[in-house]
Parts: sequence; structure tokens; C-alpha cells
Amino acid sequence: MIRFHSSEQFPRELRQRLEHAERSIFTRSVVIAREQSSGWWRILGCVLRPVQKGAEAPKDVTYEYKDAVLFRDVLESSQCISFVEGLALPDLAIAEWSVQFDSHSQAEIVEVGVRNYWMEQAGTVYTFSPKTNNPMPLERLLRTGAPYYPDQYEANKDWLGLRTHHGSSDSNNGKVVLLLPETRGFIDDFSWETETLKLQVAGTATGSENMQVIGAYWTLGGIKQLAAPVTGGRTVLQISSDAHRLELFVVGDSGRVYEHHQEQVGLGPEHCRFLGERSQLIEIVSQVKDAIAKGESVDVEFKAWVDIKGQLKENSKLMQVLQTVAAFANTSGGTLYIGVDDNSDVVGINVELAKSTKKAPDESSARSYLGELRTRVNDSLRGTVAVTTALADLEGKLVAMLHVAPSQTPVSIGTESIFYARKGATNTKVPPDEWRAKAEKALWE
Repeated sequence: MIRFHSSEQFPRELRQRLEHAERSIFTRSVVIAREQSSGWWRILGCVLRPVQKGAEAPKDVTYEYKDAVLFRDVLESSQCISFVEGLALPDLAIAEWSVQFDSHSQAEIVEVGVRNYWMEQAGTVYTFSPKTNNPMPLERLLRTGAPYYPDQYEANKDWLGLRTHHGSSDSNNGKVVLLLPETRGFIDDFSWETETLKLQVAGTATGSENMQVIGAYWTLGGIKQLAAPVTGGRTVLQISSDAHRLELFVVGDSGRVYEHHQEQVGLGPEHCRFLGERSQLIEIVSQVKDAIAKGESVDVEFKAWVDIKGQLKENSKLMQVLQTVAAFANTSGGTLYIGVDDNSDVVGINVELAKSTKKAPDESSARSYLGELRTRVNDSLRGTVAVTTALADLEGKLVAMLHVAPSQTPVSIGTESIFYARKGATNTKVPPDEWRAKAEKALWE
């Protein structure tokens, strides 16, 4: 997953893609809620997705509740352009409702592989954040002839149809998301056999173009180049077992890039989370034990627990995690272990996880926790950060792990002008001037 921010409110690339897709139609699924203090309508969630060619467009539907509305209609690509342009205004008409915004932020663009956070397909996700300052109170959505939901966030989760959604804490709440699946060429499946990566490439262009998979992987010895043709929708790559980072492009005849993957394979290639949010409880007890024996270091950090639902305050555990992730990315990568205290004792996340989720501390709730934590990390950092997650079970004690790959570009927290780097077992602040000098020296060397 590659994430970056556009300097434009309406990214030029997106405008061009919508203009070239003039015959395409999109479904627009919207949840709006009325703010109690002001009586204004606010967007709780909105997703635009293209209707597949040949598929029948769904009918418009509206469900009105006392203080919420579920709305779905169909837009042509030109109407999508007008809608996105309207997000820069202080208010926007959606059907018969006028929705108010407090402020606006830049668009975020995420290139994703198949079975990702938002959708089953690979492609590009554009996110717009017309922010509202006041959280919505939880209210039951109940009326005859309409779906029942215990609160607006459950409605948001169901109505938007995203592949993953974490309810009231989900980072997509209050945002407008436009999905553009990649159907021409994408990696559909993979398998590892020792040092061999076998890829299955699918899409409409695979039968008409001479496609290749091009990229590189990194070991302690440096960068190693990769290139292989796609034949019959399949290709094979040889990757050393000591690889810790992998970057691949699916490229067509004209040099067009159909898909881009940047992955951390710090657990060894066989544990690469190559297809996005593929979840499994991986038995990596030996790695956790090795880290505990080693103690905190330049690439190891321990936390007994991290509360992801609280506000992001200066000295909070969540802020410390963001500083650590940024420092790992700006140095040589590393792993954060949650469920191990400062004395290197395995305490597990079980007890705090049960308190936080009000559910049994099993794989499902732990996976949900990791998903929310990863979302908070990605939403709070600026720059390209490759973060993967895993779980280890040490005699019934769950340890959550965040693996951070080294970044080629500086990573910072939000709008801060300070970068963090790892020095020993601590995170140190690096002023922009020092970081710039360091980067220029590395470039010349």
C-alpha cells in the first residue's frame, strides 16, 4: 500500500481519469446525520464506486430517520467531478439536504493491492476530508419500512459497503471516498516456495499486452534487481530468504504501470502480507523471544498496551508509538511489540483488549485492534510508510506486532517540521536542516 497527499484539493490525475471515463457511471452511497447543537446536516460517510460495465445500475433509494438519512443514487462521471468540486465549499447540496463543513484538507491518494482495507480489487483510493468539529451522539435508527441500526456508525459500516470498517473509531468516518479499481492488470494471487515467489497476474490487459513484473528487493548486502515476463497470467521471481523489503510494479507494453506493491518482508518472504489485509494468526514465537532476549534497541521497541481510542496528546502512548514508527521508518526499520513491558516481560494484551473491546480477547478482536491501530498510524503520519502487522501467541498471551520498513523519504507526524530517528533504543528529534544535510550527503555518497 502506497499512501501520499496531494497538494491540490482536487487532484489533477483524478480529474483526468474521470474526464476520460465519460461513459462510466458511479454509485454514490451517503450517510448524513443532523448535529444536535446546530441542527446542521453533516456527512458521516460517503463512498463513490464505478458500476461495472454491463452491470445494471442500482435504483436510487433513500431512508429518512429522525436525525439521519441513508441515501444512494447513480452519478455520471461529469457529475462526480461536480460533486468533488463541491467539497471545497462551506456547504454542499446532496439531493434535498444541505450538508455543512467546518474546514477542508488536502486529498489523500492510496494505491492498494487486492483484498485491501476498502475493496476486494486492487486500484486507487481517493479520500477527501471535509471536516466537522463536533462528534455525533449515538442514536438508534428505527422506523417502519427502513433498515434498523443501533446507531449511525453501524449504519455507516453497512451502508457504505467498505471491505473493512471499525465502527465509531473508523478513520473513514466523516470522509468522502472515491474508489477506482484497477481492472486492466493486477496481482491476483501469490505463493512462496523457499526462495521462489510465484505471482498470478489478472486483468483485461493480460491477453493483449506483453506485461512484465519489474522491481527490486533489499538485503543487508544492498539492492537486488527483479524483472520477469508475465506468460499466461503467471510469472516467477527468485528472492533471497534474507530479503527485508520488496517493491514490485506490473508494467504494460507502453511502460504504463498497472499496479505497484511496496512490502516489508521482515519475517522472511513466506510471511509477506502481499495481498493487503490478509489476516492470519502467525506463529512467530521465536522472533518475539529473540527480541525479548535482545531487549529494546535500534530496531526493537516494547509497549505493554496502547490505547488507540483516546485523543492524540503529546505524552500519550499513542504519540510515543507514532514517534517510534516514524523513527523506525527514518532509520533502518524495526518492530514494535505490544504486550511486552519495559522490563521485557510478556504481559500480553489480553486483559486490556477485553476492557477496550468488551469482547473476548481472541484473534478476531486482536485483529480488529491491530486494524484500528494501523489506521491511526497511517492517518497520523506524512510520507511513505510501509507498516505490516502480526500476532504471536505465547502460552495464551497475545503479543501484537507492528513491522515498519525503512522509508526512502522522510516521515513526520502530521504537520510537524521535526523528524524522528532511532538512536540506540530511543527516538531522537532531528531538525529539518540536519535532516536535509544528511539526505544530501547520502545522495552524494
